Formats: sequence, C-alpha cells, structure tokens
Amino acid sequence: MPERSPCPRGAASHATRLVAAVLAAALILPTAGCGLDAFRDPVDRAVKAIDQAIDDIRNDNTRWQAALREVADRLPKEVQGTVRNEVTQLVQRSIATAGVEFRCNADFLASRAIQGLQRVRAMLKKQPTEPVHPWVCHMIPSVIDLNEPADGRAKVEIAGYDMDRKDHNQKPLRAVLFSDQTGQSTEMKEERIGRASHYVVNLNVRGEDFEQQLRQLKISKIRLFWGDALQGSNEVLVIPGRAQVKTETAPLGEIDHTPKHTGGDEDFDVDGDEPMSFTVRGESKATENQILVRAYMRAREDRPDFTTVESESDWQIAYHAPAGWRIVSASPVGESKRSGSITDHDVRVESLPQGEVVMRFEVSGDRSGDEAGSHTRVKVSFNPVAVKLEEITP
Repeated sequence: MPERSPCPRGAASHATRLVAAVLAAALILPTAGCGLDAFRDPVDRAVKAIDQAIDDIRNDNTRWQAALREVADRLPKEVQGTVRNEVTQLVQRSIATAGVEFRCNADFLASRAIQGLQRVRAMLKKQPTEPVHPWVCHMIPSVIDLNEPADGRAKVEIAGYDMDRKDHNQKPLRAVLFSDQTGQSTEMKEERIGRASHYVVNLNVRGEDFEQQLRQLKISKIRLFWGDALQGSNEVLVIPGRAQVKTETAPLGEIDHTPKHTGGDEDFDVDGDEPMSFTVRGESKATENQILVRAYMRAREDRPDFTTVESESDWQIAYHAPAGWRIVSASPVGESKRSGSITDHDVRVESLPQGEVVMRFEVSGDRSGDEAGSHTRVKVSFNPVAVKLEEITP
C-alpha cells in the first residue's frame, strides 16, 4: 500500500508559495527601510538634497549653516569624489568665515552659500560651471582722506569669500589704483598687500611714498580685479589732500644803484644856493616762486649846467620760494618813493614809516670832483615781507 504524503496536496503548494514569498522579502528587506529613495539615482538624491537646502536658506537666511551641514550629511556615498570634495570645502570654508573675525552680514553669507550649492548642483548635472572666484562683501574703510593724519589711515581691510582663489593666469585678487581724471590705472605693488586668509585681505596705504604716488597719478579710487574683470562694485574712494599753506617772513635785504649820467657835465657843484634835486624809488613784486626788487634814481643840478643822472636797476631776486611750494601772496609789495634836495656832501637818509615797501633810502649826491655816473647813487633797504606759501600738488 503506497505511503501517504504527510501534507495534503493543497498544503504543499501553499508551502511552496510561502517559501518563494519569504525569499523575495529577503531580497527586498535590506533596502526597504530607505523607502522609495533606495531606488532613486544617487545624482537625483543629491540634487534633491541641494534643492531642499537652497529652499531652506531662501525661506530663512539664518539657516544657511545648518542647511550646508545637512547637504553634506545627506550626500549619497555613490556621488563622485570631486563633487563630495566641493561640498566639503564649501561647508568648511563657509562656516569658518562666520567666526568673530569675519565682517560680512547674514544676507551675504546666505547668498554665498546658495551660489556654492548651485555650483555643486551644476556639477552633479554635468552642466557648465563658472570658476570659483573671490566674492567681496565690503572694504573698510571705504574712504581714504589724504587730509587726515596718516596714522588714521594705515590699512584697508577687504572682507569676503575665497579671497585666495587664483585666476586662469594663476594670479590672485589684485588691487588697482584708478584715476577718474586721467582714466589711467596702476596695479598696487604686491608688497603692500597682506593676504591674511581666504576671507580677509589687507592693503597697506600708509607712507609718504604711497601718498606721493596717489597725488602724482591723481588717483581717485582703489578697485579690485580678478583676472580682467572688475570684482564687484566695492571700491575705496580717495579724497585728494588739500594743498598745505604756511606763512613765513622773508627778508629782502638792500640794493645799491648808481644811475647813469644823462645830461650836463659830470660834476655836481652843490651848495646852499645851488641844490641837487632828487627822486628815488624802491619797487618789489612777487611771482609764483620769487620776490624781485629794483631801485630807481633821478638827480638834477638846478644850475649852472644842469648835470643830470637817471636810470633804474634790473630786477633782482631777493627771495625764492622753497622747493615744492608756490607764493600765494606777499605783503608789503609795490613801491615806495621819496623826493628832496641835497645842498652838501653828506649822505641824505630818508626813513619811511612802518608798512612801506622800503624801510630806508640813503642818497649820496655831491663830492669833490666828477661824480655823475660814478658816485651819485641810492641805497634802498627793503622791509621784510610776509609771504604766504602753498604746497604744490600734482
């Protein structure tokens, strides 16, 4: 008698189906806990995480740090290393810059985080990406006033992101001196640039040589360039220094002048009844850098033969402005004049009141023998002059 099966036929088929179901479940269970994301492409999952982070930051810009960390944590392990490194660097750099030394506000930080995430998203989607370039949030101070004390304008601090990035020519961020007046630009020397970190660059703007360069080149702005492009709208305004003004007292000294013989014989035969009449004059004038003086004399014998002398001297330099300065004004300048007569062989002294151009005239007239054109003369002593000077600026 044939042996009977321990399970009914229907039970056997049910058991077979049960085993098949268990085996199928065993294959599915390792990924079932991840939901539908388990079947989604890693790139799609990474893009989804990035889009979610961008939306979070746009909705609340104070969450930019948390959003960046979440992207780093949620990035699928299958994502290629270059993208993962890009995300890691974005997180590390961005969060590091938020320390106490950083000078950019929350809006700037959030905007920069979004830009970084968009770059990573493009890499994942194999779309073109722009090169990472420096981003500047501000420059402190924004004005360099050359009229202020030099100690108060020692440096310009540039704050931002990725300040250490180099362009396609392997050159870092450049500071350029620009003149609105001439349209010319001059690159700032590297020795004056301190590249402290990837979020701070300092410009040394102290020193007479630098100030002189700003003046000579008529520099009105300091701008930032990366490659050939102007970097952002940030720039430092340079206010030119006003010309310095000072006043000093300039002694003009004295000059002697012997007038030419112009008439009669050469002997002034002077006595009480036959005087020699004279007119003397001292003049001064100021140019941009000099004060010039000259003297004039006319003398005439009334009789018997009307011996006459008359002429004026050439202009002589009595004062020269210091190098780098120009004369704005001088006082007193102009002329002083005196007239009179001589009846003896003594020197006639004419002293003038305060405020005149000339302090004193000393007139020599007659002597024994011929004197017209040789002895008859005038010595003019000029008063000191108050000279107002202005510094010459380019």
